[in-house]
Amino acid sequence: MAGESMAMDKRPTTARRLRGALAAAALGLPLLLSACSASQSSTVSSALPEPSVLASSVPEATATLPGGSADQATQSQAQIYWIGRTGGNAYLFPEPRKTDKNSDPVTAALTVMMGQKPTDPDYFTAWQPPHRVAASISGTSTITVDVSSDAFSRNLDPSMAKRAIQQLVFTAASAALTSGMVDGGAEPDVVLLIDGRSDVKAFGSIALGQSFHRETAYLSPVSITSPQEGTTAGAGPLTFSGMVLGSSLDVRWKVVRLDVQNGQPDVVSAMTTAHLESAGVGRFSATVKLTPGRYELSVSKDGAPGTPAVVDTKTITIR
Repeated sequence: MAGESMAMDKRPTTARRLRGALAAAALGLPLLLSACSASQSSTVSSALPEPSVLASSVPEATATLPGGSADQATQSQAQIYWIGRTGGNAYLFPEPRKTDKNSDPVTAALTVMMGQKPTDPDYFTAWQPPHRVAASISGTSTITVDVSSDAFSRNLDPSMAKRAIQQLVFTAASAALTSGMVDGGAEPDVVLLIDGRSDVKAFGSIALGQSFHRETAYLSPVSITSPQEGTTAGAGPLTFSGMVLGSSLDVRWKVVRLDVQNGQPDVVSAMTTAHLESAGVGRFSATVKLTPGRYELSVSKDGAPGTPAVVDTKTITIR
């Protein structure tokens, strides 16, 4: 497909919001409101620490990430990467979303990432809706993305800008890989242009004129891949699964019933160990029996010494 051009002219529950506010206060960090736009989030963001290097030094690890070449996908669904604050930092989280089947996969995925809100209200996008997104594939694995300047908030600090770039790189690479538009045997590289130019800086701080690659250090060390936010399932055994990055494969999980009228909520919790899938990347799953009601499923992984655990949550309904 060399040279082929493609163009396109949570709200949290009360319990979740309170928990997030208390965590932010305890950390001395500003609270980032859920599902906010880049302009909203940037006004309260502060410099973020560089994430610990997890599997980013192992190129083959990216093949097993959501949206990697090992996943099965259709042109009308893609893994969209969003940003979420947890563990005293901000990480990328994948979320499968339907996209416009009439557009090419890369443009369709980036249009969702920049112009829509995540299903999970704990996540947000650092981009503004652009009036134009275009993409092209050259060679076997180079993706060039050209975005209009209105997509870039001028208020992002450099640390959040890095995450915004990785948000785009992961989403574009995922869409290209799962659709077969780039060679699955090579790690895609992404070239970013702003209104066709590479001699400007993205978000005022990221120099263009270079190739960007997926850096797994910016991914959340733990995330739930199934079920997704808002899932409804039948009563009985529920199996949930997710991904963990890093040398430690231990994951804590907890299920809390949210619709308790009187008394203490039902809580089920345990520890599980992920199965190592590739260097630095593990998959975990566990099964819990649930009766009808609304539940919050959470998984957590211990952070570096002196930092809070990284947490991902999903709210589900059991009928």
